[in-house]
Amino acid sequence: MEALIPVINKLQDVFNTVGSDAIHLPQIIVLGSQSSGKSSVIESLVGRSFLPRGTGIVTRRPLILQLVYCPKDDKEHRNARDVTANTDMATSESLAIAKDVDPDGRRTLAVVTKLDLMDAGTDAIDILCGRVIPVKLGIIGVVNRSQQDIMNNKSINDSLKDEATFLQSKYPTLAARNGTPYLAKL
Repeated sequence: MEALIPVINKLQDVFNTVGSDAIHLPQIIVLGSQSSGKSSVIESLVGRSFLPRGTGIVTRRPLILQLVYCPKDDKEHRNARDVTANTDMATSESLAIAKDVDPDGRRTLAVVTKLDLMDAGTDAIDILCGRVIPVKLGIIGVVNRSQQDIMNNKSINDSLKDEATFLQSKYPTLAARNGTPYLAKL
């Protein structure tokens, strides 16, 4: 499997370059407004903090992230953070973004972030059950690390534990079908 990942990544690069999507593999596309938790969702799924952080529009462009196997002792590649440099080069520090979406919603799985920041006395049960916005593949709620958690170096593992505790206490009947681990599995 480890040898197959770079081959698939290269094939995807080639097909993307020629404007074709001949390889139909599962992909995650994260869309949302500024500071809605897109980077936190991706980092939680990957299990590492690697995306640029800050205030305002930080990521600024679509990213394609591909799996690459690196041995544990390969510190140079395991800690590479070229996302910021690549973004600055591609966007010329512009804040403009292009977007393509699934117009029919047939391939869309929605993720509701920051469930823990809702006003007291409110909940997202109707949203999470698909009664507000029907989405073909469903809706999953997650709880991300806050900016304060990131500044305090709270680990992603600790965040995932806190997320599970929150979901179990606030949404006990839906806890098994929500959260980052369920999203990653799905």
